[in-house]
Amino acid sequence: IDFDFIIESLLPDQCAQGGAPLQVGEMAYDTIIVPGCETLRSSTLERLEAFAAAGGRLIFAGSAPKYENAVPSERGIRLFAGAVRADFTKEAVLEAVAPARLLDIRGADGGRTDNLVHQLRRDGEDRWLFIAHGQMPYNKDIPMAQPVQITLDGEYSVVKYDTMTGEIAPMEAAVPAARP
Repeated sequence: IDFDFIIESLLPDQCAQGGAPLQVGEMAYDTIIVPGCETLRSSTLERLEAFAAAGGRLIFAGSAPKYENAVPSERGIRLFAGAVRADFTKEAVLEAVAPARLLDIRGADGGRTDNLVHQLRRDGEDRWLFIAHGQMPYNKDIPMAQPVQITLDGEYSVVKYDTMTGEIAPMEAAVPAARP
């Protein structure tokens, strides 16, 4: 999952106020995940409260923050109670962010791949998807094909840029049935 890590101490300088989407610097976020933490700053709580109130998807992974500025407070607990809650596990977080995901990569067995990394970026009207192996293969001298199914939210004309050969060619794609 492609994500950005927002540093809480820098948030007030990068995000003047909360809202949905949450504007942090040049980026705008529709979904925010707060990892299990004990304390949050008042400035962070203010922005997260405004984000949630404006319809942003706020997810807490793990436990509720019990402190505000390191002082006991109910504020984080109230925010936690009204948010999407998930265990702090890979599977639970993936399930919680599923409605916001633009991309899913699955292997031939239908399960999510665990050895590929990707980056999806927008450039004007175009989107660029880069996929690469994120782990060293068992034997790097013997290339192994890995059939995958890549699902993107939206409709696209797909072009493959093969970084090994330099070949650029249209790629077969299908539009799946609408999601229930």
